[in-house]
Amino acid sequence: MKIAILTIGNELMSGRIADTNSSFIAREANLQGWSVEAMLSVEDNFAAIKSRLNYLLTLTDVVICTGGLGPTADDITTEAIAQAFGLPLYTDEKVLNHIKGIFTQYNLVWIENNTKQAMFPRGAEVIANPVGTAAGFALQSAGKWIFVIPGVPRETQKMFPEGVVPILRREFPENEQYIAKQTIKTFGLGEGAVDKTLADVDFAALGVNIGFYPIFPENHLVLVSRQTTKKAAEEKLKLACDEVTARLNKYIFSYGEKTLEEIVADLLKEKKLTIAVAESCTGG
Repeated sequence: MKIAILTIGNELMSGRIADTNSSFIAREANLQGWSVEAMLSVEDNFAAIKSRLNYLLTLTDVVICTGGLGPTADDITTEAIAQAFGLPLYTDEKVLNHIKGIFTQYNLVWIENNTKQAMFPRGAEVIANPVGTAAGFALQSAGKWIFVIPGVPRETQKMFPEGVVPILRREFPENEQYIAKQTIKTFGLGEGAVDKTLADVDFAALGVNIGFYPIFPENHLVLVSRQTTKKAAEEKLKLACDEVTARLNKYIFSYGEKTLEEIVADLLKEKKLTIAVAESCTGG
């Protein structure tokens, strides 16, 4: 399955806001074994949204859109996508009542333009928003799928794995894979030296992808195994991890997401040691 990501918003095109949604969705999609073919950003403009959407649909099976689902005049994503496919909009009463309930819960004044967040293209499947007011939706057209979720990062980070991924798994069952992942963090070798040390390991033959992520002064390795069974994924990952450990053991300080600071703190507590820090200030 091929996926494209379309982030929508004037704030992205003006540079006022950094696009963190694309990188998050791409990481999550890759962990599922799905290929991200393209990432684009576009302004809040009917013609531009339609043009970019049509282009991405020629390249991929699925387009994930974020942004433009709020109640203000420049939030036009739902209407633009409805127009692109010649679909009327309808108001989902269940979603509308949910939004009104949030306003009541927090003693907020209801303004009628918020009804806009409960409007969807006819035939769309609603994707619930557990952390905000704007629900998303999924729409199928000519065998392709378009997903639209809010652009607020914390809402994207909740709704993509909990709302979008289950639908993709349902609609593309042949692409389902079991994923096993391990992060290995090293210190004391440069990125080039780490790569050279592992050059003789055929990760592809092991069925594992490896990524190199320099975060100075550390170098992180991310190993990902995608297999048809959980057991196979875990076994392949273990073989690859063993190869890395055999070559980089003295430089490895963490298997997982713990930071170097956390590791040092744990060691200090384990050995009942204390640490003192002196800072020399220049006064500016």
